[in-house]
Amino acid sequence: MDQLPPELLSLIYTLVLPIPPCTSNFRIEYPSETRYEALTGLRLVSRRWNDIVVDTPELWSYLQLSQDRLNPPLNLERSKAAPLHVRIHFQMVKRDPSFADKLKRLWATTDRWKTYVGVAWVAFWGLRLLPARPLPTMEELWLIGLVGLAKITIDAPRLTTLVQNFDNVTPGATGFPNLKVWRTPFRAHRFEWDRFMMVVDACPHLERLELSNPHKGWSMDQLPLELISLIYTILLPIPACSDEFDEESAPVTRAEDITNLRLVSKMWNDTVLDTPELWSYIHLFESGPPLRLERSKAAPLHIRISFESGEKSQRFLEGVKALWRVADRWITYLVIGDRDGSPLLPVCPLPNIQELWLMPYTNIGLITIDAPRLKKLVQITGNATIGPIGCTNLTRWGTTPRIDRAGWERFMTVVSGCPLLETVELIGQSILDVDEDDDEEVEWTMASTGFTDLADHFTLPAVRVLVLWSQVCTSDLTAYLKAPHLEEIMIRHSGKFGPFSVPSASSCPSLSRIRFVNWGDMEVIRPWLESIPDEVITRINVEIESSEDILLETDLDAVELLNAAVRQRFGDAWAIKWARVPRYGSSYNIWAVGTSSSPLVYVHLTSSIADNRRSARTEEFEEESPLLNRSDDLTKLRLVSKRWNDTVLDTPELWSYIRLLEYSPPLHLERSKAAPLHIRITFGSGLRSQHFLEGMQAIWSVADRWKTYVGIGGGRDDPPLMPACPLPNIQELWLMPYSNASLITIDAPRLKKFVQTSDNATLGPIGCPNLTYWCTAPRIDRAGWERFMTVVMQCLLLEHIELTGQSSLDADEDEEVGWTMASTGFTDLGDHFTLSGVKVLVLWSQICTSDFTAYLRGPYLEEIGIRLNQAFAPFPVPSASSCPSLSRIRFFHWGNIEIIRPWLESIPDEVITRITVEIESSEAILLETDRDAVEILNATEIDDRPERWLS
Repeated sequence: MDQLPPELLSLIYTLVLPIPPCTSNFRIEYPSETRYEALTGLRLVSRRWNDIVVDTPELWSYLQLSQDRLNPPLNLERSKAAPLHVRIHFQMVKRDPSFADKLKRLWATTDRWKTYVGVAWVAFWGLRLLPARPLPTMEELWLIGLVGLAKITIDAPRLTTLVQNFDNVTPGATGFPNLKVWRTPFRAHRFEWDRFMMVVDACPHLERLELSNPHKGWSMDQLPLELISLIYTILLPIPACSDEFDEESAPVTRAEDITNLRLVSKMWNDTVLDTPELWSYIHLFESGPPLRLERSKAAPLHIRISFESGEKSQRFLEGVKALWRVADRWITYLVIGDRDGSPLLPVCPLPNIQELWLMPYTNIGLITIDAPRLKKLVQITGNATIGPIGCTNLTRWGTTPRIDRAGWERFMTVVSGCPLLETVELIGQSILDVDEDDDEEVEWTMASTGFTDLADHFTLPAVRVLVLWSQVCTSDLTAYLKAPHLEEIMIRHSGKFGPFSVPSASSCPSLSRIRFVNWGDMEVIRPWLESIPDEVITRINVEIESSEDILLETDLDAVELLNAAVRQRFGDAWAIKWARVPRYGSSYNIWAVGTSSSPLVYVHLTSSIADNRRSARTEEFEEESPLLNRSDDLTKLRLVSKRWNDTVLDTPELWSYIRLLEYSPPLHLERSKAAPLHIRITFGSGLRSQHFLEGMQAIWSVADRWKTYVGIGGGRDDPPLMPACPLPNIQELWLMPYSNASLITIDAPRLKKFVQTSDNATLGPIGCPNLTYWCTAPRIDRAGWERFMTVVMQCLLLEHIELTGQSSLDADEDEEVGWTMASTGFTDLGDHFTLSGVKVLVLWSQICTSDFTAYLRGPYLEEIGIRLNQAFAPFPVPSASSCPSLSRIRFFHWGNIEIIRPWLESIPDEVITRITVEIESSEAILLETDRDAVEILNATEIDDRPERWLS
């Protein structure tokens, strides 16, 4: 063991002594004395082990303190900066100065707490189980005690689990927005339920709620109406889209269930009627119940329509019109049947729909779809095309292969217009194209369908999974396939099957898996296995997933025949391995064709252990994650042994972080293989060496693999900070030039976060449809504002914008430059600008010296944050008509809060009733000399306004 490096020994120690789980009985189940003895035993092995144990912070991060017993030393300093797991048992029998001192030391580290359990089984009125401080890193919190403990306000933005045994918790300003599990006692009084609902409303991700110890004689009618509504929607969830929805989610059954709820009592009846989500699932068919569309109010709708054959009643046709008038509220839509040649979809955009199924009985007219939020589209004909808005967020598409040239043109239009499309399923030759009375089998090829008149291949640029019904495999479709990112081909059993050609490594370089799904007759696969070329054997795994029928004894012969064929074809080293896999409540068997040995598996595990760090994405990456340190760490791992050296070299993720500067070490780009890349480049200024320029060109050539990128330095006369090509896989992009840089066009369909310090970026044809966070500088001319509004209008998912203040690139350091919206040329464009989907707007305080907010319109804007950087002056708060959802203004990183007082005094009365103002100080405010300013601000009385200023 002494031959192992210290890092691996530390990891082993933490696995041997894991952090105990949270429990109220921690003193009995996980006594701290036992853990301390185990640590002492490890330290006594040798001097080297002692040093490693002492220098492993995670081993000392579990801290247990009990008032009524002798505790081991806290050794808080040995935990260094590791997250802490704290357990405290209070016993207020007598005052213990030693306990109080240790408690004070622990409470001073609340910013590092990850889990906490506080227990006090004593009746001591006003005892605090938790300090009155924010808990920024807390993830699991247990508060256990008797009635009478002090009320606790909690600010824990990362909290996911909260356990309490009485009602003593309320959310603070930050609250706990990520809470998923909440165990709490049943409430007995109305005012307690008010606090309960306050927590529920503040926790949008709450998934599990446990109510314990209900009082005798309670009934459901004692619950608040909001909670009863929540229970109803859980009992009657929205059925999933399926082509068999008539049987799986019969509307008559759902209507009966809703009626049964309404018949319990008048209160239940009123609650059901006032719960729009219960009425948002609407199934329309000829003999169905009334729509009751008005009861869904403004809730998102889930529509199912069955167009039965024959003449339609007036009531049914009016129902269709009523549903089509509210198409802007559709979230899911499924239509099945025949409408006598009329369209199955309204001729209008569907701005909110996420899942769409079109299942006609016969061929219908062409349908144009404009659905910017659509993620899944299923159609059994090739009659759909995309409109001007398109379906930029489509990720899954189920459709039929085309039977004519026009159909293939529409197919390729959808593929090219949906940059996020990852899964395509071709469901076989449509039954719509075959005469049911014709006994002759219809064969088709790509040539017979007219595809070869268009091109010699078709490209799926972003698709990772291709699903083919076995009927499609009888054609030559795969021979025309080009898919650079395709990883898996799935063959779904649907009928006839014939050996198909496996795409070559040049046409599908990432293909590594072929799966046969829902196969009962294994014998038909054997000829295909025997026909696989040798070059395929070394790069592709074949898996056969059977239906439940394969578990019968009579089917085992087919398995044995298949196994024998594989051994004969590939040799004894290759075999079919099978194992039961639970899937959707049933047992399936999976057969994997290929080789597997312990060394390969062990190398994979070793790689996972070695790749245990991620480098930061920030403009200060040179100091926070220096490349030389990382290179030294990799070298140390490689020097352990030849096997470790080979494993490190064969772990692409370890070489995927690439830092380029003038005197950086070699790139070793080839070692990253096909792994996603994380690029950091410092361009500097002046002449660049040939080594730097060659490295930049090499990185530019693999821009399609970038996942994160930070470019810093350079200016207008220097090379651009990024290449002039699409970035199909990038998710985070930082552009930080030293001076004004040339204009950059960005096409990044997966980009989520974009940070830039100058106005030099515009969107290309593909754009950034998934952008949610944008940090940029305010514009200084009309052209800049035009580019700004282009980004806002085209990025429909943009929720967070940060304006960093007037860019230092445009101002003289010694001269203070003031600007207004008129002086920047914005008023030549319009009288206001609209942030249509933005919820959070962050302004650097320098911007507040302008009239920027007076021109703002934000229908969904909820929060304005003011970050201190330089000057500040009172600014106008947007009115309720321009920003109706605005409820919060936050000042953060503020040291001198005296300058905020004039702004507070200038707030109009109408603002007080609808907006909460919060002031978050920097660390400097904790100094004694700054507290006078806090007291002055706190004591400020402006008329008789509520004391809501400080949070």
